[in-house]
Amino acid sequence: METVLGNGLKVITYKTDSDFVTINYTIDIGSVDEDPVKAGIAHLCEHLVFKGTANRTKEEINLSVEQCGGMINACTSREYTSFFVEMLKEHFDVGFDTLSDIVFNATIPEEEFDCEKAVVINELNMYKDGGENEVEDNFYRQLFGEEYPSWWNIGGTEETVSSITRDDVIAFIEKNYTFDNMFLTVVGNVEHEDVIKAVEQYTENFDYSGKVKKNREVDVSVLKNNMETVTTERENFLSHIYFGLPVEAECSYKNMVMLKMLSYIMSGGLSGKLIELREKYGLCYAIDTYANNYVNGVIMFTGYTGVDKSNIDKTIENIERILGNIKITEKDFERAKNNISVAMKHKYTDTSDIAMFIISQTLNSFPYNKEKVEDIIEDITVDELRGFVDEYVSGKKLMFSVIQQA
Repeated sequence: METVLGNGLKVITYKTDSDFVTINYTIDIGSVDEDPVKAGIAHLCEHLVFKGTANRTKEEINLSVEQCGGMINACTSREYTSFFVEMLKEHFDVGFDTLSDIVFNATIPEEEFDCEKAVVINELNMYKDGGENEVEDNFYRQLFGEEYPSWWNIGGTEETVSSITRDDVIAFIEKNYTFDNMFLTVVGNVEHEDVIKAVEQYTENFDYSGKVKKNREVDVSVLKNNMETVTTERENFLSHIYFGLPVEAECSYKNMVMLKMLSYIMSGGLSGKLIELREKYGLCYAIDTYANNYVNGVIMFTGYTGVDKSNIDKTIENIERILGNIKITEKDFERAKNNISVAMKHKYTDTSDIAMFIISQTLNSFPYNKEKVEDIIEDITVDELRGFVDEYVSGKKLMFSVIQQA
């Protein structure tokens, strides 16, 4: 059920018979909304709100949830920031109060600021230390180019994060953490009316109104012009290859399901068409493909594998060959459709999975009702999938990002 409160805050509940409840505040702000000079500020804010509120110390924030056997955490993406708790349903009040406290009452203590910036910089370095992460960042940096620097990565760089001040963080939160720019999701054995009552009581004396202007438009023709192979070198045990292309189709849920089907046909299980790189040629241990979309309508079909540098050219050649002439059989279609259907049913067995699915669907204006989603999947035919793949993916130019081991 959905209710938009008088203050502008949307509340979404999904009732299950689970013993657990997942509570999630989603802020419709992410790294693509940052000033490139302050890249990483959305992620830094996500960290810092846990360092103390007007009502709790940082120790009390964690203990209030953990002493009930629950878990509290957060994440930042290109397009949103998410704060969530998972705990037994009888502790809903504790989870809701604690989570609301960090979202609405964070004080960003001065004594914690520099220390947490150092933590975030260490996180960035740890992330970069894995070649599979850096090769993806290089891919998006080349694809979005100088025209769209805020799309390069999520966490920024050591230089940009180091330049962010406490005043910057406070201003960013005050501007973006507004009722109109967030929504609350509650999944579990909790009544919608009870959630509404709790939210109204908690927020009745708050004034966090205000629309947030965002410019997320991307000209796909610019991306296509930037699709050149980018190669770097570093000390690694393995070379890393990230590949893909923007898909110039309408960003509808049906199209995203078909792209996910294609992804499974390409790399799902040991029957995927790209798996021959491992099974026939021994070029890699694993190869994966991904279907992603963004709320501005950009759709991406991408993939990753790790190989020895002596096999880079042969691997790229085979990826281009296989994706250059995709033929989908009835058996491919049934396998992919069944996998997508089963994965969807499984998603609805866990409160946290349901919550994250609702969040993703809501941000993209896609349906999240289980029956409606299942109907969309069921109605897709093999001819529709073939037509989609032939028009938007098969034979299209691919871009490659390579980190070659020194």
